[in-house]
Parts: sequence; C-alpha cells; structure tokens
Amino acid sequence: MSALAINALADGRTITISIRGSLTARTSRQLVEVVDALDLGTFNQVVMDLRDVDRIDAVAAGVLLHVRALVTRAGARLSITGSPEVTRALHELNVADYFRSEG
Repeated sequence: MSALAINALADGRTITISIRGSLTARTSRQLVEVVDALDLGTFNQVVMDLRDVDRIDAVAAGVLLHVRALVTRAGARLSITGSPEVTRALHELNVADYFRSEG
C-alpha cells in the first residue's frame, strides 16, 4: 500500500479517524488537513484508528505528536489503536510513551 485513505466518522462527542495505507512524510500532510478541518472543540474523544496502516516513518510520528497537541489544546483526549507494525515503529522512534496513557 502506498496511497493513504482517511475517513472521519463522528458519533456524538467522539470522532474516529481511520487511516489506511502508508503514513509517511509523503502522505502525512493529508492527515493534518483532515484534522485541521475538524472542529475539535466539539469532541471530547478523538480515536485515531491506525490498524490498517502498513508503514509509518519518523515524519509521520511527528505529525501524530502534532495532532496530539491539537487535540489536547482543544480539550479532548486522543487514543490510538495501531497495528503491530505501527506499535513497533512508535517504540523504535521513541514516541510510544506519548500515546500509551491515552489508548
């Protein structure tokens, strides 16, 4: 997979952002655009579903940290559900701890 597909589905005060494909320097701008278009203040929970992400790089991990900051600033909580590949990559990039308490 190389293309990135993003779907955002709101259910009350929770929004789930599902991502499928490779989340990399080349594709992560799409995620920023989706998150920027949301009115995060209307949600208390943002779920980032990365179970169908087959690859994540350091730039994309930085984008996830940026999304976390945006969500937190809006007063919501971010949780991430990831594939084993994503979980391993976040550990290798030393950013998993930023998401551990939120999942």
